[in-house]
Amino acid sequence: MLRRNTTRALVAFAVLVSSSLLFAQATEPATPASPPASDLKLYLMDGSLVGGNLSVTDITVDTAFGPLKIPIDKIKSFSPGLDNHPEFEKKLADLISDLAADGFAAREKAQQALIKMGPEIRGELQHELKTAQAEKQTRLQKILEEFDSQQESDSDEPDPAAVAVWTHDDVIVTDAFTVVGHITTPTFAVTNAYGTLQLKLSDIRQAKREAAEPEEIRKSVTVSGNVINQHTFETSGVRVNRGDQITITATGAITMTPWGNVQATPDGGQNFGIVQPGNIPGGALMAKIGSGSTFKVGSKLTMTADKTGIISFSVAVPGNYSGNDFPGEYAVKLHVTRKP
Repeated sequence: MLRRNTTRALVAFAVLVSSSLLFAQATEPATPASPPASDLKLYLMDGSLVGGNLSVTDITVDTAFGPLKIPIDKIKSFSPGLDNHPEFEKKLADLISDLAADGFAAREKAQQALIKMGPEIRGELQHELKTAQAEKQTRLQKILEEFDSQQESDSDEPDPAAVAVWTHDDVIVTDAFTVVGHITTPTFAVTNAYGTLQLKLSDIRQAKREAAEPEEIRKSVTVSGNVINQHTFETSGVRVNRGDQITITATGAITMTPWGNVQATPDGGQNFGIVQPGNIPGGALMAKIGSGSTFKVGSKLTMTADKTGIISFSVAVPGNYSGNDFPGEYAVKLHVTRKP
């Protein structure tokens, strides 16, 4: 009898302890979740780059259709506009005004300062050009031409720090849509291994999330017989990086009309002449990376990219035959494996 009562007491005690533990677990306050790490990189107005964990989990934007709250992890980039950078906006307006200053030195100084600001101010200059007159108009046109020249010379090497064109509104880009409006989140704190940095929206030029490049790219391109090196190249639209492995195969035929009803394959033939540089047989499929030197592709080529740029194709035709018609086409298959 005593043993039975003791057993019942132990069971009751165990149930009481278990219930107490469950109650404690249920009533214990949950630890607040810390904001998720952000891989957005912040490009600041002073030219510096900051990365780390943001103190906010979303950004609020006033739009023409009402306020919108966008989670940070859905944002690909956001660019505060000129309205959120009043000091820079005034500096830009003053320099544009100085293009019509009385003194030559002041006009020249303003032109060089605007060029230094870069193609991101193109939109503001184009707007001013619509009503500009005399020397101001001429100087605005020269600045825009300089920007065109800069972009052509830089097209082979993408600038990872390149930022969006200035607009007056703030622009937020997500995977699903782009929002234009006014960001009302005034400040950010960024925490990394070096500490915490407090930032105002006006400190930020642009925030961007770097997308991972695919490990492999496959692309098919059709190169017409009339896409000849003397005139143009057919772009693949694929940007290769230095060190990438490239495999190209090509099939098809092109009629080399200056030699009669004779067809060339992607390997070409020396009987169709030679194209320099590269000692490339006439009729052959050729290529270049960016604005680099041309090289023979032929029916198959495997190589390692020696520079960064968009790869494009053409048909090798000696200059003295460039005015002829070359019916036919080459079917090109491009396979790029990214450098590890």
